[in-house]
Amino acid sequence: RLATRQPTVTLVKLSTGMGQNDAQWGRYQAGASVLMALLKMPAAWYQLSMLFLSPNVDFRCASPSNESIPTANLSRSSWDDSCSYRDHGGTQHSCDLWQYDTSEFSNTVNMMWNLVCDRELLATWAQFSFMSGVFSGNVIGGVLADRVGRKPVLVVAVLLQPIMSAVVAVVPWFSLFLIFRFVMGLALGGTIVISFLLGGELGAGPWRPVITILNQVPFGMGQTLLALAAYFLRDWRELQMALSVFCLIFLPYCWLVEESPKWLMATGRQKRAERVMDVIRQRNGLPPAADNEMLPMTEKNKVQIVKTDNEKLNNNRGVGFCDLFRTPRLRHYTLAVWLMWYCAGLSFFTMNAYQIQLGGSSFINVGVGGLIGGIPGNIVTIFLVRKFGKKKVIIIAHFFVALFSILIPIYNVGDSPFDWQRRVLGLLTLIAMSVAFPAVFLLSGELIPTVVRGSAMGVANLMARLGNTTAPLVGPLAAISKWLPLCVVSIAPLISALVMFSLPETGDGPLPDTIEDVERTNLRWQETVILSTVEEGSKIYKPKTVIVHQNS
Repeated sequence: RLATRQPTVTLVKLSTGMGQNDAQWGRYQAGASVLMALLKMPAAWYQLSMLFLSPNVDFRCASPSNESIPTANLSRSSWDDSCSYRDHGGTQHSCDLWQYDTSEFSNTVNMMWNLVCDRELLATWAQFSFMSGVFSGNVIGGVLADRVGRKPVLVVAVLLQPIMSAVVAVVPWFSLFLIFRFVMGLALGGTIVISFLLGGELGAGPWRPVITILNQVPFGMGQTLLALAAYFLRDWRELQMALSVFCLIFLPYCWLVEESPKWLMATGRQKRAERVMDVIRQRNGLPPAADNEMLPMTEKNKVQIVKTDNEKLNNNRGVGFCDLFRTPRLRHYTLAVWLMWYCAGLSFFTMNAYQIQLGGSSFINVGVGGLIGGIPGNIVTIFLVRKFGKKKVIIIAHFFVALFSILIPIYNVGDSPFDWQRRVLGLLTLIAMSVAFPAVFLLSGELIPTVVRGSAMGVANLMARLGNTTAPLVGPLAAISKWLPLCVVSIAPLISALVMFSLPETGDGPLPDTIEDVERTNLRWQETVILSTVEEGSKIYKPKTVIVHQNS
């Protein structure tokens, strides 16, 4: 369409940094997308592991009068969760030794370090230290991903994760338990943000929704596997060590995954991008790209060159976190994305914690919640966003989350056999969440440009983790009213739905690479032309990258 004489033109879309053939789906993109998705499994293992590492178990004060009685001979009423005892003279003493009900768990973190009574708050600190590490890993990993690349951050995180998990399993003191859980969270935060970035940047056009949404499926699989492992491993050290062994399967990522060509192109590293693309072409079974093509620049082409060198792309190397707030549209998108991710984290983990109150075994609740509540909805989302668009799906799914969750307190525990009404509504809530949240994650990555996507998504993950950390504070509200925890689960998605009305539908178009791409308006057509030699009369120009507009 551009050329009128024999010399040909090689076109590369600015948003992909790939040639026409390379934008197609191939073996490498499929394999790497699966690898990125599987990183969600350790995210489920470690974020939900405290449900089994530090569960609430019955206990009683081991006073001199009863410490010799075997716990197996005690009735349910004997576990009074007492923090003091009276001696034979009637004098009350604070308890410094406890007996625990080991009928369900043989050893837990709470049993190990007596995290009961006035030390009960320390169990919350164990989860807080881990989530603080995830917070830090999301932000640091996102910023470093924009500065040094996606792969270096991924390699460090993948290596650090099983090591820290194993160390946590053998530490003798609670203080070290807190410290190494923080470092473990740091590694997990890095893998979470990189899996999101690489997963979104691997796909082009109509494949991107499939990649990003299916990226969430392994979280449900990991949740189910965690419940299964916890059922057979009732000692917290054994379970923690098993999770460390599971993470060893991710070590080959250091060799199997290449750097993101999109990030390389967006930051002006064109030569390295070409080398990576050669590797990807080889894995996809494609021939090497031609590099000796010419574009005749004549008035007849009606092409306006608005950028004649790589200066603008190279300048993107200096783009940083503060640039997220430099322009009005990007600032609005960034704040909206962060708010929606916070609401997603708050409502999702509040609902996951509430599953235990639905009735039944914690192993079954967590396992079924991951298998049924976390997987089908993600798969259905692929077809929904293609037919109706992301915006409509997000708004409607959030409405159903609010509806199903607020209906749960209508039924009391014990009103029906197996509390089936409460359990069905709980599963429907989780299914609606598994439709809404992946669509939010997909839209978020498409609104933010490549040069700052790592930083923005790092903070977005941080906001989700902040919601996760806030969630345990919601459960105790049930002591005031049984409606309050579910009101929070309902209100948070409604806020996200309202925010969604102010954001655009992104469709299957190219991802924005620069801040200018987000702010630019009224440009009907744009592509980047990679020139090997440019002829204009008798003049010969050196290889350049230019952006061309055609108003036709």
